[in-house]
Amino acid sequence: PSGEHTRRMNAGRDAQGLREGTSSVVEAGDPRMQYTYGEFPLRSFDTLIDMSLDELQSRRGTIPDSLRLVDLGSGCGRLVLYAALSRGWNVNGIEIGRELHTVATNILSKGTADGYFTSAQLPNEGVISLHLGAADTLTDVLGSADIIFAYSTVFPAAKDFNVEISALVLSPAWSEMLAKACRDECVVVTTDRALDPQFGWELVARREIENPEVFGSTGYVHILNKSKQGDMASSYRR
Repeated sequence: PSGEHTRRMNAGRDAQGLREGTSSVVEAGDPRMQYTYGEFPLRSFDTLIDMSLDELQSRRGTIPDSLRLVDLGSGCGRLVLYAALSRGWNVNGIEIGRELHTVATNILSKGTADGYFTSAQLPNEGVISLHLGAADTLTDVLGSADIIFAYSTVFPAAKDFNVEISALVLSPAWSEMLAKACRDECVVVTTDRALDPQFGWELVARREIENPEVFGSTGYVHILNKSKQGDMASSYRR
């Protein structure tokens, strides 16, 4: 409903510290921009997750029933709840903004009260967990994931365009942290910024997808290959 969407967007502005009536101009480099809240299209999300499943199946042969998905920067929990309802997986959301996390937990509580979710795990029913904190403090959650999704369009990027993979890449801090936290052959999906291959990330697929918020996005699907993590990656900084 439009009213719920407005409420979520207002919570996003509160998380940024940008309330209605603020007259100052926000520059692109403003640190508050890292908390930008947006809502990724469900159809595009499904497209990228299905591509991830194809990669997992090609590597493992089968897809586990208890597949674990992490939404990194889960905001108000929209994709977390959608994935749990539509796919029956164990889904974790990681959100650094307290205001957004509170909205997500309230929605989950209401959904449980209304019978959409249950507090106990049932056959073919996913378990939902919402975590408040920075990603680098929740490495146990990241380390248990089969697939990680990050709507990373406004995440900090490295200074230079990566010619090797023909893409703008996320800052080394993100690429290295995820490479250390995730298990081998974890699939990570990002948008508009790829993960740096110097940390063992293999870019295995990309797709132009609908995203009206930014007039279209590019989705990147990566597989972590820890055997390709070398000394260069551990010392690489920008």
